[in-house]
Amino acid sequence: MKLTIALLFLLSLLISCKNNEQKTEAVDLYTVDLRDDPNIKSPLKLSSIVSDLTYVRLESNSKTIIAPGNRIFVLDSFVINTGFGKISVFDRNTGKFIREIGKIGRGPNEYQSARHNVHKDSSRGIVINTSGGRYSLLEFNINGQVVGRVETDPRTTYVTCLNGKNYAAFFANNSGDSPLRIRIYDQEKSVIASEFPNYQKAIKTSSHRRLGYEGWFYYFNNNLFFKEYLNDTIFQISENTLSPRFVFNSGEFSPSYEQREIFKTWEYHQLYYIMEAENQLFFELSFKKRKYYGYLDKTTRQSYLSNISGQVVSGFQNDVDNFLMFCPKSLNDNNELVGFTEAREVLKWFKENPEAASKLPLELQKLSDMEDYDNPVVVIAKLKE
Repeated sequence: MKLTIALLFLLSLLISCKNNEQKTEAVDLYTVDLRDDPNIKSPLKLSSIVSDLTYVRLESNSKTIIAPGNRIFVLDSFVINTGFGKISVFDRNTGKFIREIGKIGRGPNEYQSARHNVHKDSSRGIVINTSGGRYSLLEFNINGQVVGRVETDPRTTYVTCLNGKNYAAFFANNSGDSPLRIRIYDQEKSVIASEFPNYQKAIKTSSHRRLGYEGWFYYFNNNLFFKEYLNDTIFQISENTLSPRFVFNSGEFSPSYEQREIFKTWEYHQLYYIMEAENQLFFELSFKKRKYYGYLDKTTRQSYLSNISGQVVSGFQNDVDNFLMFCPKSLNDNNELVGFTEAREVLKWFKENPEAASKLPLELQKLSDMEDYDNPVVVIAKLKE
């Protein structure tokens, strides 16, 4: 069931926690307008939002090659890659390999899955989320030490830190009629602090379908936010409230919650890599087997989506230094977007753009000597104030 903005506002006042008295407050909702066909859009210029770019060539040898399925974060002086079965840390300035974080396995302090969530904690510094064994969440610091263990209900899909003592757990509605959406755990007291029910149901079939991803947590200004795949709303999470903050209006392209077991995912909007900055909300839109990058300008409330004709992936057209197309994958507290380009794509660009390549600074021209299976080039884009 698709929620209207009016209903969402009402729910923001009525959503209740089972174990705590609900607090209410007025909410100013932002709307991301995605109703138009992406193919009628034009390329977005990177210079409209970014002031300068920094490139980091990661050290590449048999010991430092990163794992596939990766997401890359840049925090403080580190580049952190979370991939399938391997978490790697590199120096931001030199690209030199520093260490591997933890080990994949089933033993003590070993993880089975990197959760692609790296954030800064006021007391513990950089925290890297993983899961494994009996722990729904196993947290490492940048030195590879375990700094947190969270054991929750085995039905939990994702868990992340809410504040110093509480953790938020999301329960995917794989059965179609799950009564629970979010549960807050108080780790200090080892009790359930509060719960937020799930009001949406899906038509039941003979099998339980698992979608590519079920939910997305992100941090902004030390607050935690959450979006469920088949819900059009981003909520801010606190111990006692779920407050709607953004609504994605996809019109006829919005996937149906009731049809989650049977609808064709590629025919509807799928949103990934949701990240919030002071003035923008960034996202990746997957639709009809193409990917588009866009953002909401929070100051003007205008929505923008990039479309580069003939490209399967439409990122930001790089008119800052006229080099690689930019696709943001993470965002840090220093107002820096982070993307990366695989080595084979870098080499392809040099082959197809010899004239533009000859005008690049010498340091960037040196990237033409990469090997096909080298680590990717990390791109750090400083957002305009």
